[in-house]
This record gives sequence, C-alpha cells and structure tokens, in this order.
Amino acid sequence: MFFKEEYIENYDFSLNKFTLVNITDNFLEITLNRNEKKNALSTEMIKELAVCSDYANTKKEIRGVIYKSSGDTFCAGLDLKNLKTNEDIFLGDVFNKLEKPKLAVIEGNVYGGGLLFLSCSDFIIAKKDLIFSLTETKRGLFPYQIMHSFSMVMPPKIALKLCVHASTFNSEEAKKYNLIDIITDDIELQIREWKNSINQGSPNAINSGIKVFNKLYHNKDTIAYLNKELDLLKESDDAKEGIKAFIEKRDPEWK
Repeated sequence: MFFKEEYIENYDFSLNKFTLVNITDNFLEITLNRNEKKNALSTEMIKELAVCSDYANTKKEIRGVIYKSSGDTFCAGLDLKNLKTNEDIFLGDVFNKLEKPKLAVIEGNVYGGGLLFLSCSDFIIAKKDLIFSLTETKRGLFPYQIMHSFSMVMPPKIALKLCVHASTFNSEEAKKYNLIDIITDDIELQIREWKNSINQGSPNAINSGIKVFNKLYHNKDTIAYLNKELDLLKESDDAKEGIKAFIEKRDPEWK
C-alpha cells in the first residue's frame, strides 16, 4: 500500500482537487478532472490516483476500477511545470500495485505519460479519430515507464522506436499496437459489457490472478531502476532546456 490503512479508511474523496471518484455497481470510477491543464498529471493528482488504488485493494466489494476523463483531452502527460525529482509515488506503480481489473475509457487525445493508462490497464475502450503522442524526447526526457509497459503489449523494438521518435498515431494504429481493445461510438454499452464480464467471474480468483501477474511481470528492481534513470535525466541540461522551451513555446536548442 502507498498509505496507512487508517488514512485510506478515513479518506474523503469529495475533497479531491483533480479527480472525481464515484462507486457505481461496485466499480470505482475515477475521472481525471483538471481541464484547465488538459488533465496533466501533477504530484497531487498522482497521489489521488494512488489513494484510489489503495482503496480499491482494501475494499472487497469493489470489483474493478474504471478510468475516465472530463474535457476534450484525456491526459496531457506529466505536468512539466510541476516536475520534481525523488517523487514518492510514480504513476506506473499506481497501476502495478492495483490488484483489481482496470478499464480505461479514452474519449480524448492522450499525450506523454498519459499513455500509461492504456498500456497499464487490462482493457481499453476508445473513440475513433483520437490522437496519441509521445512527446518526451522533444522535451529532453525519455518515457522509461512507457517503454517498459509498451514492451509488454507489443514487440520491444517497436516500443523503443515509438519512444525514440516521439511518435504520434491515431486510434486505429493504437489498436494495431495492442494499446486499444475496442474502438467504438457506444462507450456506455462497452462499459456495461465489460462490467458484466467481470461480474461473471469469481472476485477472489480474478484478484488473485492479477496479484500474481503483477508480481511476475512488474519487477520492483526494474521499476526502481527506471525511476532512478528518470530522476537523473530530469537534472540534465537537455531536460532543463527542453522543458523551458516547451513553457516558452519555442524549439529547444540542444547542446
């Protein structure tokens, strides 16, 4: 767990600043709700997502977790104006430590670190004609966690190529990369069908399977190594220039 059990037990989701949390049909629904920043992931926002993971894990009645968004952008990735080193919680860990089925409902464009919602969720529903873009190398950074998680759903060489070239692709291409399961205009129908499928299985068996899967394929040493490398890169001259250029809306001048 990220937090002490007492903290989770007494947590008031209505006080969240950046996410809306509801329980519907025993499914925890989390809506990214930072529209003015295109749902960019701040430290506090990731903390709210981590609380949700702990809550879902400790509540037997929660059958699964559904990630949604408000606004026309699902997630703009990490908030570069809020970027820090030595973060206590990383987004990849939020998904990897969650032992309940995860559904991502993508109804807006996704950028940078927001793509972890696709590669780390168990099932992904998306609208057609969306844009997915890896932007990190243009900012002097590298999407280590994305590269790692992409390598679990597509050939590692393709995952590396997408990250190196800061690739942009559409919904159909994302489906070919195994980042989307279903492209649809009827989002609500697909959510209901996913819930029904989960409800037909034993919650104990499903949760146990996810727990074992996480232990087998999400090595703590690997995640720690990726996070360490990202912290080192954040302090580099290229990262400082890339982020400054992004904020100033100009092309970076690499050394």
